[in-house]
Amino acid sequence: MLTAFFAIIRDSFRAAMASRVLYVLLALITLVLLILAPLHIRESLDWKISLRRHVQDEVRLALKIYEGSQPDAAPGLKRIWEGLSDDTREALKTLGQADNPNNSQLLDGTTDAANPVPLRARLVIGLENDLNELLQSENLYEPEMWGKNPGDEARGLVERGVESLNKSQRRRLNRLLVTQTLTGEVSPADASSLEVWYGPWQFEFMTVSTTRAEFTRGFSSAVSYIFDKFVMSIGLFIAILVTSNMIPEMFEPGSLNLLLSKPVPRWLLLVGKFVGGCAFISLCAVYLFLGLWLWMGLAAGLWDRGMLWSIPLYIVVFAIYFSVSMLVGILYRSAIVSVILTVVFWGVCFGIGTVWGLFDHRVQNDRIISSWQAGEETIAADSLQRVFRWSETDHEWDELIGHKFAIPQQEVAIGVAQFFAAFPPQHVLGAARTENGQLLLGTPSSFDPEREGSRQLQLVSADGMSEATDLGPLPFDAVAIVQGSHGPVVVSSSGQFQSIDLKKILAAVSAGEAADAAAAKPDGDLPEKNLPEKNLPENDLPADNLFVDAGPEQAQQVRDADRIAVNPVTGDLLVMNRNQLVRFVWNAADKKYVRAGDLTIESGSNGRSMSGWLVAAGSTAVAAWGNGTIVSIDLDTMAERKTFRPSTTVAIRDLLISPAGERVLVLYRDGSLWEWIPGDEAAPRKRKLPVRGAVEGIDFLDETHLLVSHAINHVSTINLAEDKVDFHASPRGNFVHNAYNWLINPFYQLAPKPGEFYKLVEHLSARNDSSQSEEIDLTDQEYTRSPWGPLWSGFLFMGVMLGLGCVLFMRQDY
Repeated sequence: MLTAFFAIIRDSFRAAMASRVLYVLLALITLVLLILAPLHIRESLDWKISLRRHVQDEVRLALKIYEGSQPDAAPGLKRIWEGLSDDTREALKTLGQADNPNNSQLLDGTTDAANPVPLRARLVIGLENDLNELLQSENLYEPEMWGKNPGDEARGLVERGVESLNKSQRRRLNRLLVTQTLTGEVSPADASSLEVWYGPWQFEFMTVSTTRAEFTRGFSSAVSYIFDKFVMSIGLFIAILVTSNMIPEMFEPGSLNLLLSKPVPRWLLLVGKFVGGCAFISLCAVYLFLGLWLWMGLAAGLWDRGMLWSIPLYIVVFAIYFSVSMLVGILYRSAIVSVILTVVFWGVCFGIGTVWGLFDHRVQNDRIISSWQAGEETIAADSLQRVFRWSETDHEWDELIGHKFAIPQQEVAIGVAQFFAAFPPQHVLGAARTENGQLLLGTPSSFDPEREGSRQLQLVSADGMSEATDLGPLPFDAVAIVQGSHGPVVVSSSGQFQSIDLKKILAAVSAGEAADAAAAKPDGDLPEKNLPEKNLPENDLPADNLFVDAGPEQAQQVRDADRIAVNPVTGDLLVMNRNQLVRFVWNAADKKYVRAGDLTIESGSNGRSMSGWLVAAGSTAVAAWGNGTIVSIDLDTMAERKTFRPSTTVAIRDLLISPAGERVLVLYRDGSLWEWIPGDEAAPRKRKLPVRGAVEGIDFLDETHLLVSHAINHVSTINLAEDKVDFHASPRGNFVHNAYNWLINPFYQLAPKPGEFYKLVEHLSARNDSSQSEEIDLTDQEYTRSPWGPLWSGFLFMGVMLGLGCVLFMRQDY
């Protein structure tokens, strides 16, 4: 029977060869590869000057070069001046002799009747063209002209012998010399540039100043999407066309009689035809994708594993569509109808994915990512920095702080926009607490025309108030509000600390509450229009009275709130910049923080853009980086203890330590939680919380109780000692959430998703890259919540289609 099964597959290939379809496909693929073959990228030394990329102020550059016209000018500056064209020198003279060179009328007006082109345009075009022409000079370098210290790279080129340098190296030397002379006006050149060539012809307009490694890293992240949406889509359409006649042809009298004569069950005959069609397309797919992989590797140095992963996934996607084409072919026995209905199925899949994407964007924008306890109240904030209070009576979240809109149309526009994009989640600043258990939060003034771009300090009470109290604007560069040993502290990006004067806050709030009470009395003596407002105007509580300078003299710049930690046991404040950890202690006499210790964390990353987290409690601090590295630090000795890297493929979302430092929790972007006990030599161990849905945020209430934000907009209190839920805030949900949870998402998960397979390719490629390199920041990689979902739903759908086809084929009489 097995021999007969393989014979059916061979018959499929014979039919394809007889119809010349296979030869035509292979010839087309060969033609495409031959056309692409001459296209390649060359890496060369970067030497050109671009005023757009390398010059911040073209007026300052022009004035600097104009100094070369003076008799006492430096030799290098004179050489640059002499290398300019007459028109450019005239433009520079006009600018240099003006009383106010930055006058907009002079720069952008047409003051010269003989030349209607504005002076700024003449400078930009003339300087860039003349400087780049000067850099191509063969005799620009002269030792007495450019000085004895031309820089390390230029010195290395000079020591090799200027006469022995090739054209590219000589231009690079000229670029280094000119940059040294124009220091401060022209930024240094990149190490190399990439040139696009097609055979012997160069496309100069496509030259990019970057290294091959940087180009490869950036382009590889988009390869999967590009090939899925263009190469694979076109290839799939062609594959559907050329295979659409395989099943209808099977029902022709001669072919059908031959098939039915074979000693195999009918259903196996159909499966054999299906496998034969897939094998036929697999041959073409392997040839195409291997050819493209070799071309990209040889021409651009991009040996991308995603291209190789695309081969089996492409075959699976084709098999999904072919199963539909096969079923339609059995029902209608027409190749044209098979193609039409398969394309319709393609459109249905696209529509299902689009509808799911719209609702998923809206739900992701509504998800709770932070939560706190204020007295007996549960406070939460979503990814758009709206703040809510849990109402046990209504089983809903009541909005305390939302977005303000100048006109109703803005609210409608933003509501619609939330369906079309999942905005990057942003955390509110805070939370710090007052003596009465109230929360101090920093929220944006989104869509408020009077306060656009600023952050407001908000006071959230624990007494069931229906709205928060607006205390006025925070300092413009504030990045965090933390709970210092003496009270709340605002930390700025420059590393400066400012204490918040709680006495003024409480006094102002008390006055506002008394005024509200008086206004509520029917016979109040004070007219309501003269009462203080609950949301205090900025002029009643100015920022310079509310915030008090708290040092330090030696500040440490800080990137974001995740890199700031307050030790609840000692009251020390710690700041991390890259892998530099600085500790500040409170000086009660001066009422300021002072620098008390530094540590270079050798196991940590020093990458400029690498994300990081820092927490501290007692004698322990824990730092983590975007590459997955976690380091435990002994604060008593300011020394590293242990280094872990539990995950090399999933990004860290949050890092948390209990108030006494007895537990450390690491939350990852996939919702998994890892627990580590300081002092325990064992590595962190994975822990599952008894909650439904992905965990979005965590916060310690005490050593054994955790406040967890999960399942879009649920918040629970978890008893870690007993591993149970003590409190659960589960809202009823609105129409959008209910439709997504009970209808759209379940249907989407079961439906085939052939257009989503590129996400699995990205996932597999990213896992391989990040596990081999510690320089990759996992937070920069695209995250897919269920990358394997399209594969499983695709196999399930394909199995259903094959099953239906087999049943129909077996029940019909021939």
